Amino acid sequence: AASRKMEPVVQHIQALSGSDKDWPALLSYLKQNEQVIEAAAGQIDQALGHLDPCTHSLGFLFMLHIKAKLPLDPQSMQLFLLVTQSFLLNSSGPQIRMLPEQLATVSRRFAEACRDLNQPALAVRPLLVAVQRGRPSDEHLTAMHADFLQMCLLARNFKAALMVLDTDVLKLSKDSCKPKDFLLYFYYGGMIYTGLKQYQRALDMFMLCFTMPCHVVSQIMVETYKKSILVSLLVHGQVTPLPKYAASWLQRHLKSASSQYHEFATAYETKNVDDLTTCVTKHKAIFEQDENFGLAEQVVHSLSRRNIQRLTATYGTMSLSDIAEQVKLADARDVERQILSMIEQNEIRAQINQKDGMVVFLEDQDTHEDSSVRQKLEAQLSEAIALNAKLRTVDEAVAADPNFLSKVTQQERNTRWGGGAAGDSMDLIAPAEKPPGFFAGSHPV
Repeated sequence: AASRKMEPVVQHIQALSGSDKDWPALLSYLKQNEQVIEAAAGQIDQALGHLDPCTHSLGFLFMLHIKAKLPLDPQSMQLFLLVTQSFLLNSSGPQIRMLPEQLATVSRRFAEACRDLNQPALAVRPLLVAVQRGRPSDEHLTAMHADFLQMCLLARNFKAALMVLDTDVLKLSKDSCKPKDFLLYFYYGGMIYTGLKQYQRALDMFMLCFTMPCHVVSQIMVETYKKSILVSLLVHGQVTPLPKYAASWLQRHLKSASSQYHEFATAYETKNVDDLTTCVTKHKAIFEQDENFGLAEQVVHSLSRRNIQRLTATYGTMSLSDIAEQVKLADARDVERQILSMIEQNEIRAQINQKDGMVVFLEDQDTHEDSSVRQKLEAQLSEAIALNAKLRTVDEAVAADPNFLSKVTQQERNTRWGGGAAGDSMDLIAPAEKPPGFFAGSHPV
């Protein structure tokens, strides 16, 4: 009986998948018969065998998303993984974009299964294709973005992640992207850039996460803020002040939830390696609990390099042993390794005389006339001009949006009659489990 119920569904999918003009009718039919398909869920695998993932993507996805919501035994889960992997790799973009929520559901169940089976690498390529084909445009953020980045983190495949991360997102896919998806995208993105040592880019991603407009602080935002403190020390040698648009109550909660990290930052600003080492030892348990101990050690290591950079502004020549004493490194050989590494990474310009163990700090060359610098500046100017045009378009659209205008009117009314900002009175952090990926071995550092 169940098999007979599925036969007309399969026939409709086959008949209405050939032309994009028929897809709306097919979608309407599938939604009207969703309960019929659910009642015959045991026959979904057999029905999918009669469909092509590319030609019949709309119907294939609709039935696959019903299966994704069911409890599956290990054997059924393995079949689900194989079918979903094939579908995501071969599906038709125009068809799957008609079902953004269903695509997000299938992709998430697929990602969770790969994570639970400790096979994250299996999900990287299919989810990349799903993101690329399922998003309305390159600038759109979908629910699948965060799942894809999590799999890249667990599989240590950062290069694949850059195929998505290096395209700035300016729009949200409202049909599937929830606030948690937004937070996790920028959180995971920041972690990946940190693992690649692209610290400024990581800091930008973290900032977008924990300054998201909200009424309650998410635990994801707190964890992100902690990481941003450490990355900020690596980039700037101090904690980057929160932007003015961050609400005062949000700033209070983030700082109170990360007091040990601010104590660590204060120790860093003393420029004393011994004090910083003492501080990281003192709070080692907290750093390990947050899985940030490796990153904190990198910060300690960076202080010696930053102290060497400061010496270049004061001295023209120094011995390796004197530098070791000044910056609290073990010996002259350790200093030599550090300086050679800094020279290689263009952090300083210096020469080392191996015979007498002396270091000569050289003045920076004027590179403004270099053609590569000019090309880089021109590219950045073009990017800024294009971004300004996009922001202007968004601003005009928001200014004319009825929902925005009604909220502005309500806020003005509250202010006039003595009403305060809702966020100023909030003093609770929303209880939330740590984001998926917070377990041993899941972080790049």
